[in-house]
Amino acid sequence: MIRLAALLLPFLAGVSAAQSPATQVTFELNDAFVKGKALEGVEVSLQRSPEGPVEHSGFTGAGGRLVIIVEPGKWLVSYRLRGYVPVVRSETDFVRGAAIVTTSLSMNLESEGSDGGRRVRMILNWGSGADQVRDLDAHALCVCVPANPHIYYQARMHEAGAHEVSLDVDDRDGGGPETITLRDPTPGQYRYFVHNFSGAPARLGASDAVVRVLSGDELIGEFRVPPDVAERVWRPFKAIEVTPEGKVWIVPFAESELKRAEDRRAPVGTSTFREPADEEGAPVRAAAPAKKDNSSSFGVPIAVLVVVLIILAELFLRRRRAS
Repeated sequence: MIRLAALLLPFLAGVSAAQSPATQVTFELNDAFVKGKALEGVEVSLQRSPEGPVEHSGFTGAGGRLVIIVEPGKWLVSYRLRGYVPVVRSETDFVRGAAIVTTSLSMNLESEGSDGGRRVRMILNWGSGADQVRDLDAHALCVCVPANPHIYYQARMHEAGAHEVSLDVDDRDGGGPETITLRDPTPGQYRYFVHNFSGAPARLGASDAVVRVLSGDELIGEFRVPPDVAERVWRPFKAIEVTPEGKVWIVPFAESELKRAEDRRAPVGTSTFREPADEEGAPVRAAAPAKKDNSSSFGVPIAVLVVVLIILAELFLRRRRAS
C-alpha cells in the first residue's frame, strides 16, 4: 500500500501543478460608441489596493488585447488611453481560469467633437466565457410622458424637442458593449435595466456584468451584478436623475425596495417589453456549451477517483490471495 502511494505521488503532483493558482486574463478593450472598434495602446494596470504599487501593467496590441498572468482574487484595474475617459481602479475579481475581461471606453467630449451639449452614457460589459450569457441587452425609459418611450434593440432611438435617447451599440456575441446615451436630457428620472436575452442555462448573476455611468467626461458610477441574480432582469440602480440645473445623480434603491426584489424586475411602464420567447421573429440562439472541467458528475476530481479505485482494487486482490 505504501509502495503504491509512493508511485502515485508524481501523478498527484502533476495534477496539483495543472491546477496552479495562476490565472491567465485576456483584457479586450473596445470603443463604447463605435461597434467592433478595438482600442490599441490602452494602458492596463493592476494593483491590490488604492495605496499599493502597480504589480502588473501593459498595453493592448493591434487587436485591442493584452494577456496578463495574475494571482486569483480581487484586483483594482485601471484603463487609460489618450482621448478617452479613463476607468480608474475598477474592482475586478479574477476567479475563473483563462478569463476574458471586455471593457469599453468612451471618447471624451473634446475628442468626440461635442458641440457643448450635455451627455450621459451608460455602458454595459459582461464576460465571454463559454458558460456565461452570450447576449445581454440594455434598456432605458425616457422621462417623456405619458408614454415613457422605451429604448432597446427593437426601438433604438427616441427624439423629442432638443433631447435624444439612443442605443448606440447593440452587442450579441458576448462581452459588449451595449451603450445607451442621453443627449441634452430633459430633467427627470431615466430608468435603466439589463435583460438576459439568451436565457437559461446561463444566469445573469454569473455573467460578470458591469454597468458604468458617465456624465460628460466623468465616471460617476460603476455597478457589478450580484452573483445571486437568477432572474432575467437586473436594475443596477433605481434611476438616473437629471435636475433642472443639469446636474446628474444616480438614485439608488432603498433597502425596502431591495427586499421586495424591485431590482430584479423591469420597471413599471415598460409596456412594450416582452420576453424573447413571446416575440414573433425573435432571433434564436443556441445555448452556450457548459464549461468543461476535470470533475466527475458527483463533483469529485477524476484524479481522486482514480486513486481510490486503485487502492480498492489492491485491497480486493489481497483478500483473494489470503483466501
